[in-house]
Amino acid sequence: MIGQVINVTGIQLNSLKAPDAGATPKLLPAENSLVEVSVLDKSNGNYKLLIEGSVFQSKLPVSLNTGEALLAKVISVNPFTLSLDKIFTAKMLTEGNLALVLSKLGIAETEASSKVLKAFLKEEKPLVKSKLKKVIEMLEHEDVKLSEEMLSLFIQMIHMDEGRGAFSKKSFVKVFQYPLETLSGEILDSVKRLNKMGIPEEVLLGINKALVLDGESFSALEVKEKSQCKAGDMLDELNRAGNIGEKTRQEISGLREILIRFNMLRACYMKTGVYPGFILIKPGDEIEMAEYRLESEPDGKGQKSYRIKLDMNPGLLGKVAVKGFLSGQNISAAFGASEETVKELEEEKESLLMALGRLNLVPRLNFGNQSQASEAAGVNVRQINVRV
Repeated sequence: MIGQVINVTGIQLNSLKAPDAGATPKLLPAENSLVEVSVLDKSNGNYKLLIEGSVFQSKLPVSLNTGEALLAKVISVNPFTLSLDKIFTAKMLTEGNLALVLSKLGIAETEASSKVLKAFLKEEKPLVKSKLKKVIEMLEHEDVKLSEEMLSLFIQMIHMDEGRGAFSKKSFVKVFQYPLETLSGEILDSVKRLNKMGIPEEVLLGINKALVLDGESFSALEVKEKSQCKAGDMLDELNRAGNIGEKTRQEISGLREILIRFNMLRACYMKTGVYPGFILIKPGDEIEMAEYRLESEPDGKGQKSYRIKLDMNPGLLGKVAVKGFLSGQNISAAFGASEETVKELEEEKESLLMALGRLNLVPRLNFGNQSQASEAAGVNVRQINVRV
């Protein structure tokens, strides 16, 4: 019999184990072999499973319906133990092994199926046949080629969805077609064009308010609705800015659609503990964009440390050292740089505070020299290379 699912960090994550060797069937698959696990029945969280012709009883770390199947790796015969998420190491993700897994699951080997399977294995997600096929079909149906980062994010969203249906529409995969960096670049280009068309800069800088950043509990579809509303308000405000021609109206409409897509994609990142965004600023004659990305991670002390990436004008900022921590909704950060750079940072402090506030974070920011940043609270000091 297979016992309870165990989850021991660093040893066996999400594995099935039969501690009673005496109850283990005589004919078992060889160690390191791949086996298909099919769900025959389930009741009160217990699953009846068919594995290589033998029936077992167990709990599972994933929710499956009767008739569904997943692939596992035999990591021990006595006791009989299966790994559900650590099938291959990174070095073992060869074309031959990918083809073997697809064959075991009865999925045709195509460019899309191989790419999706490789992403599942890298993310160490259980290889549930229905989830694999769902992602493959979405990509093939929409004829969308996702970058490695976007495919990884999309797969994480599929697993978080767990039957709620937010990602059931195949057209939704198009949200992941373009990276945030591409979308933010298009937003900045559009804003600069609108500025030259006569839209007042104070109105354009108000686009910062059109960004939806109100927590992690929302669904991506809710974000779409909120983004449409916010972007609609922004569109109305731009239209009220003065008499505008059809070309300007078309530019505004295009910007609205990009903002909606940006917010939907960012909402997905936020569900994974990554908080990206941007602030439109005007340090000189031109409107520029300061992009930021906070990545939270546990520090083992009940707090979350964070990594922060800032993309700003190097003529203003050069290199900046950052150290701090994120605990609940409280974020403390110390920025260290040259005296001239600190002065520039101080001038943008209010904009950064507002941006972090829209993340539902309560910020405490300090600006000083790099040695002061190194002595500040937290564990990570990073050099941040910045760009236009």
